[in-house]
Amino acid sequence: MIKNLLLVLNLLVNPIILFAQDFQVNVSKVELKRDYEGFLLQLEVKKGSKRDKIIAGNYSSSYAFLRSYSFEEQIKILEELAKYFTDFSLCSEKVSARFLTTRVQGVTKVESTQYCIAIEAMFLMNYMAFGEAGMYLAKYPVLFNKCTRKEINMNDSENIIKMTKIYSNWINNLKSKGYISHYDLLDFYDKEIIWVDMTKMPPAREIIWALQDMYSRPYIKPLL
Repeated sequence: MIKNLLLVLNLLVNPIILFAQDFQVNVSKVELKRDYEGFLLQLEVKKGSKRDKIIAGNYSSSYAFLRSYSFEEQIKILEELAKYFTDFSLCSEKVSARFLTTRVQGVTKVESTQYCIAIEAMFLMNYMAFGEAGMYLAKYPVLFNKCTRKEINMNDSENIIKMTKIYSNWINNLKSKGYISHYDLLDFYDKEIIWVDMTKMPPAREIIWALQDMYSRPYIKPLL
């Protein structure tokens, strides 16, 4: 009987060990001198012989990044990136609009010129998780306080932490739900801290209609 019990335990544990050996995520903070002397995040995933990378400063490489992985792997990638939620180091690139080819424009300009690593980590998650639908969250890596009606300075750790808590709760809720949906992005709209572009987004009903149309196209794979 003990022998059979050990066999069962071995069958349960081995897949976990194999997963850990076969799948590895490394998020690193790369020191670069561009617009400023600062840092940018780089992410590399190893899965068997496959290698995927989000290159520091190349935000387009984050587009729909998670879609190549299982749900458990997606969560692992998000959790590794979330380790930088308390890093307020200066990013080496100045604030500028990203993903300019998106159909939704958001705000046309911002006052902020600098952002920190914690904000970059969340900004990367937007497009890693939601792909094209990420345009309904942010084009600029700039946060906004709906109560004060002001952009959040990169040194405003209190308000930045409020936003990182929202993202941490989202990741935890995903574990309970078991999947990522492009409709998850609507949950970010009812919070005190939002992305600055969300101040110029269409009503939620219109966004839902747009998402339904977007993911009914055969060449786009939804995360449902």
